[in-house]
Amino acid sequence: MALKKLRLLAAVAVLFCVYAVGQLLYVLFALLRNPRKALKRTARDIPPACLLDPALGSHEYVTANGLKFHCVCAGDTSKPLMLLLHGFPEVTSLTPHISHSSHIHFFVI
Repeated sequence: MALKKLRLLAAVAVLFCVYAVGQLLYVLFALLRNPRKALKRTARDIPPACLLDPALGSHEYVTANGLKFHCVCAGDTSKPLMLLLHGFPEVTSLTPHISHSSHIHFFVI
């Protein structure tokens, strides 16, 4: 039984490594092909259309130290705060089930 779990863990690790190398090659190829386009910063005044689902909460922008951040707020502001942070390359739309079920008991950002 332990050997099966070890093999499964090894297979997952190999798949993760293959995916990571693929992503790295994609980024490097984009940089080599057209560095200006790959590094171009896109300024947005409103959230993308895919994030305008009111079930996720209200979309706002916060500026801190000259950087503009997009955030989604849901729940009652009088309840305890729950801050959900995602890392790269994840996006807000990957955690709707967490924020949707949590905003009943917390103010979720």
